[in-house]
Amino acid sequence: MRTFCLLLVLSMTIALPAQAQKKKMTAQDYAVRAYNNLESNPGKALTDYEAAVKLDTLLCAAYVGIANIKSRKNDYISALKYYTKAIDCYKDMRDRQGMMMNTWNRAICKHEMKDFEGALQDYDAIIAFDSSYATGYTLSAFELLFLKKYDEAIGKAKKVLTLSKVDEDAKATVELYSAHALMFKGEIEKALAIHKAKQDYQFNYATWKEYVTQNFEEFRKAGLPTENMSKVESLLGINKSK
Repeated sequence: MRTFCLLLVLSMTIALPAQAQKKKMTAQDYAVRAYNNLESNPGKALTDYEAAVKLDTLLCAAYVGIANIKSRKNDYISALKYYTKAIDCYKDMRDRQGMMMNTWNRAICKHEMKDFEGALQDYDAIIAFDSSYATGYTLSAFELLFLKKYDEAIGKAKKVLTLSKVDEDAKATVELYSAHALMFKGEIEKALAIHKAKQDYQFNYATWKEYVTQNFEEFRKAGLPTENMSKVESLLGINKSK
């Protein structure tokens, strides 16, 4: 009996260090696990990101993770909230790149919510962060189209051409959005001339015709004037969007 008790005490003593060494999850641990589960189990990832920000309110990437998951679910109101938290977090961390990228993310959410004025403000904020960033100008121009401020859209887009370093896609985007603005203004012949000249242009991620199709679909959903769209689609050989 005495021997048994001694063995029991020894076994408990040996077990204690293993129990003591059991690591408590840190905010970073939760964030890493969330990232690893993002594709396979977004629900679990969301729970872990939420646990991470409870432990560390300056873990900016966790706010971004939550916002991205909400955005994928088309829960733009919640996504907007967490992108704003991420922007504030990166501001506290003095990380301008983080602020800029998540202002862009927030602008996309606002656009999806049809808050075109809000999206415009965010894109203009991106330009304020970096006045040499061509995409900031073209995205601002795009939002101005939805606000029916066509002359302002052309002017904003053409600011890209004043920058010192501008790639061919950025130049083509200026022409595309200018063509859209001219179409809405009723200057259809000028718009068609641009489309005719650029119809075979290949952007990095899509053709000219594919971008026109995508843009027109958005314009129709937003209730923008449609009377001249069919003329552009006829010229480019595009089947009319439903």
